Amino acid sequence: MRRALFLSILCLLPWNLNAKPRAPFPDNAFDGGVPSAESLGRGNTFAAIQGTHAAGSENPASLVIKLSNATYATANVGQSSPRLTRSERRQNDPLQGKITNYVAVGAGSGLLYYEPLSRLDQKQITDSLNPNTDYRDVQLSADAFGFAGATTWKKGSFGISLAYLHASQETIEHQSGTADKSLYDTADGFRANMGFLFPLKSYTAGLVVQNAPSFLWWHHYKRNQLPVKVRVGNAWSIQNKITLSLDGDIHYYHEGSKSEKNLYFGAEWPINEQFVVRSGVFGPNLNGGSERHITGGLTYRAETGAKISYALERFDISNERVLKSVISLQIPIATDGSSPGK
Repeated sequence: MRRALFLSILCLLPWNLNAKPRAPFPDNAFDGGVPSAESLGRGNTFAAIQGTHAAGSENPASLVIKLSNATYATANVGQSSPRLTRSERRQNDPLQGKITNYVAVGAGSGLLYYEPLSRLDQKQITDSLNPNTDYRDVQLSADAFGFAGATTWKKGSFGISLAYLHASQETIEHQSGTADKSLYDTADGFRANMGFLFPLKSYTAGLVVQNAPSFLWWHHYKRNQLPVKVRVGNAWSIQNKITLSLDGDIHYYHEGSKSEKNLYFGAEWPINEQFVVRSGVFGPNLNGGSERHITGGLTYRAETGAKISYALERFDISNERVLKSVISLQIPIATDGSSPGK
């Protein structure tokens, strides 16, 4: 019995010696940007809302409404703060100020999309006693290329979004008394999102499960499992005009060993056939505090069917106010040789 136990340990020893290290990325490195200015304008709610072409990264079940043939893109057009530097404003942004947040081409109940997941550029102190000489520079880039579709299911709808993931990273280790060490690595993986919508008369319930599963396989580092996100949403239509929405979600990091909860509340009301106004709030605590985000937005729809949406987000970093602007543009695609919108 002892000999068998010894041989078992001996066989496992080389695997332990050659174990891959963990990638030096923070928990929110793959949280991505803002796929839709419409959602951000109403407090970043989307679980129970009939979606846009951003449904590939929101609730794919909303694609059952049959989207118009169109190209859709979302861009971060800037952040501003009276006292914070550019690098300080980007410290909580997984995309580090990247302009393009989402691009999609959709028709009917399906779409193809591209979504950047991370643009990390971070300095990590490895020795607190020598922060100027002992530190690590980490640069990470990750993207998703996917497709999404939906179908009716019982009294509601079900949608799924599948994406191929590609990532690359470079790490430079600085340590006093030794030469710098550089490591470049790449990874491939996949992501699956799924969603459900259950509409009633003036009420809709929604469920979205993101990154379940979702993995990145590196050559040098251990496999990354992206944080699983579970979101439940509710939407109420008041006299078929104003829509109120309330979402709650939980993010599971490190395969469930750490979690983070948030609440989202928003309102949306059409002024006429051309303009829609939105407002909302989200964060761990909606009552106040430095982690609360306040949003507002506006959509204009032209006679051609083109739409442009704008959202403004206000939040705090180190007790300093930051304003962030996001724009989404939808351009119809003519499929019969006629002009779009005609």
